[in-house]
Amino acid sequence: MADTHIEQYGWSFLGGLTSTGPTVISGTTTLGTGTTLTTPTITNPTVTTGTFSNPAITGVAPVAFTSGTSLALTQALHANRVVYVTDVAAAYTLPAATGTGDLYTIVLGATQTAASTIKVASSADTMIGNATLYQDGGASVNGFSAVAGDDTVDLLGTSNSTGGMLGALYQFRDVAATLWHVNIVSDAGGTEATPFSATV
Repeated sequence: MADTHIEQYGWSFLGGLTSTGPTVISGTTTLGTGTTLTTPTITNPTVTTGTFSNPAITGVAPVAFTSGTSLALTQALHANRVVYVTDVAAAYTLPAATGTGDLYTIVLGATQTAASTIKVASSADTMIGNATLYQDGGASVNGFSAVAGDDTVDLLGTSNSTGGMLGALYQFRDVAATLWHVNIVSDAGGTEATPFSATV
């Protein structure tokens, strides 16, 4: 069938279906051996012993944050996506950690020039993890670890001593109830210092 739009709810194809146009398959649909779908749209599939030839898989577009004094990260808008930041001073708040496994990633497209932090939602949550900071653009690094009770990441410090520079990567994974795992990689300036603290 050419240029066909198909919507199936609870139907089964035993095989031999060929489509070369836009195809929508939804609901409970069985496609048997010999079925060929070209440029289909398939929503929430469960695939058992399927074979895919040369699929085009696109990633999730980053979320841009260009300006503002604060940004509350939410599961609906930011989980498992990149937040690309070109703002130079803002306060970021993570959602409550509940053990979803969700990953929140912040990539800096601009060096932070004023106070900027990433904090947990409440004093119930804490952080574990590490920060790797490059020494003033050189090849040497300093490493820092979160200690018990830490719940805040500082992106500025004194003259970017805690990171927060162009190209920095901040990743937060919701690993358990009340617990975030943190991974930070950033260039740093001045005398490098830990970005972790307890302020919430």
